[in-house]
Amino acid sequence: IESENLVLKLLERIKQKKKLIAIDFETTGLRPYTKGHEIITTAIAYSENACYSFVNTPKINESLKAILEDESIGKIASNMKYEHLWAKEILGIEIQGWRWDTMLASHIIDNRTGICGLKFQVYVHFGIIDYCVVDEYLNSNGVEFNNIKKAPIKDLLLYNGLDSLFEFRLAMIQMEKINETK
Repeated sequence: IESENLVLKLLERIKQKKKLIAIDFETTGLRPYTKGHEIITTAIAYSENACYSFVNTPKINESLKAILEDESIGKIASNMKYEHLWAKEILGIEIQGWRWDTMLASHIIDNRTGICGLKFQVYVHFGIIDYCVVDEYLNSNGVEFNNIKKAPIKDLLLYNGLDSLFEFRLAMIQMEKINETK
């Protein structure tokens, strides 16, 4: 979604519904400690078939913070410490209401090395080999800042949205699998 007003309305709807959501950030690097780092886009999936992705602005960030700090809105991520760290450093908040980390659940289900990342799990569970259309902009090659700001915005929003959507879908599968073993 490219309209700030529409994003704000949708975020308000998420706040009111208090549903389980998957959250994913696209950022200017791996670690947010150096001055100048930013969260460029955010995606929120709120069902297995629906998500929003949008460019972060100061107004949107204020509304987003209310969602991220709301304990009653359950959060899903893949490698949740990433989103948690960026929210703490860039937005100045601690995300509340963490419910599921698809990477940790992947480790619980099968602890072999190299198979717990989101892209591998998407391939295994959904048969999609590679959906990252902005990989060249996200790879920092050992440099502090990546080139995310040069990525075509529609491609970045699509990729970000797919990440959160797959996180949500994968979490539902994992929850069922792990609950079956109880």
